Amino acid sequence: MVASVMARKADRVQLALPVNFRWKGPTSALRGLGRTRDITAQGSMFIDSDTLPPLSAIVRCFLLVPSLDATARDPYLLGTAVGRVQRVEKHGFAVRARIFSLRNRVK
Repeated sequence: MVASVMARKADRVQLALPVNFRWKGPTSALRGLGRTRDITAQGSMFIDSDTLPPLSAIVRCFLLVPSLDATARDPYLLGTAVGRVQRVEKHGFAVRARIFSLRNRVK
């Protein structure tokens, strides 16, 4: 028996953050809600959700990330990731982010 192991390019951190996501369907924009299971520093993530975009769909994800600044006016930062769905499972999917940004929600 030969086992193949696919090495991950980035370390993943188990982190459960609320996320809403959208993608373009055949006739309109579609959206869903979920929670991250794990995430990389580059923004790639696995999202637990009952709403599943199709394999290879480009999704835009919005995450609420707790701020580490105890004096911040807003206790959360907004994380935004854009990437392609790499894997779809029964209750979730993996996104490989091309773009990831983190910013204050309050200006």
